[in-house]
Amino acid sequence: MRIDNAVYRAGFVSTRRAARQAVSHGHICINGRRTTTPSAALSVGDALTVREGSRKSPLFAHLSEPVEAAEARTPPAWLSVDAPLMKAEVTSMPTHDATDASLDYQTVFEFYSR
Repeated sequence: MRIDNAVYRAGFVSTRRAARQAVSHGHICINGRRTTTPSAALSVGDALTVREGSRKSPLFAHLSEPVEAAEARTPPAWLSVDAPLMKAEVTSMPTHDATDASLDYQTVFEFYSR
């Protein structure tokens, strides 16, 4: 529920580092207010938008271009995204789904339980 994670998951930027930097530089607004804290927590009903002055930035140029289905990243179920408007809304709390992750949690738990 961190802002930088939601920006990355929404597909506004291509990497998590870019998401953190976009938030730190003030390109992202939460409920219409500019924010510069990537670690701030979101809650259900919060709306993420790209700031008006940043919409023409090369960082967000890919959002206005048509994207092929193979290249598009599907947002998680807890996030509703409107890419052409550069807007996303948190619709529910994220839940852990084993089919959602490519990580074998049982192996990780066994490794750290030694």
